[in-house]
Amino acid sequence: MLLPLLRSHPHCQVAMFHTPALRGLLRHLLPPRYNELIGLQHMKVYVIDDSLIISGANLSQDYFTNRQDRYILISDCPPIADFYYKLVDKVSSVSLKLCSNNILSMSSNVHPYQCSQETYSSHARSEIWGFYMNMVEQSKRTIEAGHDTWIFPLIELPPISVHLDSKVTKRILELADAGSTLHLATPYFNLTDDYNSTILKRSKAQFQFLMAHPTANSFNTASGPAGRIPHAYTSLAAGFLNWARRIGQCHRITLLEYQRPGWTYHAKGLWHTLAGQSSPYLTLIGSSNFGARSVERDLESQVVIVTSNENLSKRLKEEQNHLYELGIQFSEETATQADRKSPLWVKAVLWFFKNYF
Repeated sequence: MLLPLLRSHPHCQVAMFHTPALRGLLRHLLPPRYNELIGLQHMKVYVIDDSLIISGANLSQDYFTNRQDRYILISDCPPIADFYYKLVDKVSSVSLKLCSNNILSMSSNVHPYQCSQETYSSHARSEIWGFYMNMVEQSKRTIEAGHDTWIFPLIELPPISVHLDSKVTKRILELADAGSTLHLATPYFNLTDDYNSTILKRSKAQFQFLMAHPTANSFNTASGPAGRIPHAYTSLAAGFLNWARRIGQCHRITLLEYQRPGWTYHAKGLWHTLAGQSSPYLTLIGSSNFGARSVERDLESQVVIVTSNENLSKRLKEEQNHLYELGIQFSEETATQADRKSPLWVKAVLWFFKNYF
């Protein structure tokens, strides 16, 4: 698919990130369909001139037809477009390059799986995190007063020990005041233990979660064991509600499942609405599913958008409503229904592989 582009357009470049965690015997034993469990490049950013589309969507056909996702276009904003252009360039510099002769090569001697994991990770961290901190310092010198909207990019790069996005997300969760509401959407309800604990034990806000109903889960029609993955998410959601009930926090928690005939669900993000307000002043949008993979394995990026602009806040509310209006209530009882019960083997596999999906 990509080779014709390379051969027809000399200035086209294709870089393929390879996690340093996939190496040695494991790299040879795991088939292509399963080796992505170890870690992959998951950021979804589209830079066109001075504009950016930030999303959680890939470019496969179903995203243009019947797969629900989120997209925000940030128009005519050179600083944010430049940041993501350079971020892609930096990640590409520590990735394998696809050549027109169908060979993958590295532009440097620091290879993701041929040199030591420590050497590669140290080099990649220096390149990417060094770039990020330099951009932060530059932005401090160019901040102007009087704006009503702030956009701050976040990155999460677990293979090279960069955990900014998860730290900021956790702070947003735990600092949410009583009376405020957090809407958190994820197609795959598998929040990290740290997020779960923060939500149930430290945050005071109301939470409304939106996840995929099994019929809106892209794994629902998969053959073999993968077809049972929706059952795993049902089990995880029921376990979360059970924990909330046991510690007396059910009154703050609502779980909904997105269900739309003929559609699958892939939207993710967060909207924070302050007490006494009807529209969110803050949103997170990007590639993170807020699960273990997003914090421990995959390359992720989100942006935080904070605004006092009434029109923008209203549009964020409309986006949120557009998703949540198709949500149906999920409860612990839902998971006991005949068609929703998780087979015992799924629960057993979940115990061992929860952090891989």
